[in-house]
Amino acid sequence: MSAYINRDSIAGIFFTVFSLFLLFVLIPLQVAPSEGGPVALSPRLFCYITGTLLLLLSISLCWSSITEQRKNNDDLPQELINPEQLRRGFITVVISSVYILLLGVLGYFVSTSLTMMFFLWSFGVRKWLACLVFLLILLPFIYVLFVLALKVMLPTGIMI
Repeated sequence: MSAYINRDSIAGIFFTVFSLFLLFVLIPLQVAPSEGGPVALSPRLFCYITGTLLLLLSISLCWSSITEQRKNNDDLPQELINPEQLRRGFITVVISSVYILLLGVLGYFVSTSLTMMFFLWSFGVRKWLACLVFLLILLPFIYVLFVLALKVMLPTGIMI
């Protein structure tokens, strides 16, 4: 059984438990129900869709990590901590924290644009036109979905 417990299994189990907590505790307690009934378009519906997708993907990750045949020899130990992955994870946590702090100062769209540009660059997208096209598609989509359709108030700041 120890051959089946790897990083993917641990991550899948963690996210499965988190998504169950999200679906059955956080959403019912923290997101107001819609006035138009249980199926109405509302932030709660979007939260349930996201939580369900997270649950399904987490279960899929667990299942694939258990059923996948090891490509490496079973006698060779897997490297548990990769310094490059640890560095990228640390940078991601720091930038995400700065992003949360900037939301109230710069506003949602400006801080999201800056953060997305940084993440695209750090994950290897070196063409500015590709980053710009990505943002020109993503930001209007977020605006239409959240502000217009779901009536969610996004954080505003000095730069909107």
